[in-house]
Amino acid sequence: MSQINYRSIEKRDYEIACKIISDSFGLSRYFSDTSTLVALQKHYLYSCLAEASYTCVAEKDNCVIGIIMGNAKGDIHLTKRITFMVKMLYYSFKMKYLAKRNRVTIEDYKNLHAIYHSFNSKHKGEFNGVLTLFAVTESARGHGVGKQLWSNLKDYLATKGATPIYLYTDSTCNTGFYDKQGFHCLENQNLTVTRDQKKCDIEIYLYSYELKKSV
Repeated sequence: MSQINYRSIEKRDYEIACKIISDSFGLSRYFSDTSTLVALQKHYLYSCLAEASYTCVAEKDNCVIGIIMGNAKGDIHLTKRITFMVKMLYYSFKMKYLAKRNRVTIEDYKNLHAIYHSFNSKHKGEFNGVLTLFAVTESARGHGVGKQLWSNLKDYLATKGATPIYLYTDSTCNTGFYDKQGFHCLENQNLTVTRDQKKCDIEIYLYSYELKKSV
């Protein structure tokens, strides 16, 4: 691949970030209504931005091809966080309104977050950091982009003393990457969802990772 630039996310990246998130996690397979899907994408992005104290995108030929976000406990950017939380709440209400108006169910999304909440409650206080968002375009996979993004986040988290960290993922994602990087699965729970208008089962995971502290 040609030269890849790694930098913090900027507002101009938000639209492509939404597309990368949607494509990577197959969000369109859960929603047949486009307007509800777009609201969900933006809600998802702003919720990640609200939680993140670190962001990094991979850019090739002026196009974002990968993104990672994370948080180190105690490293808070309050003004940005409040702004993103307001946006997140706005798109949360919009998503619910559009889903109701267009008769689209968002129960799977609610059930997913209920599992996240149960995992979080069980392991409350165990972590000092989190990998909030991690996605790479299909064309960029296998070229080391994901590994470099993860390495950049690890460097940041290590300097903040954030260890151990956690992440949520599921069986529709490339969990093999996390296994190879040394993550450990702490919890898993089955969830029945509707994808492509068919019922199917997926596994929801809570992973942890122990970083080496920066000297």
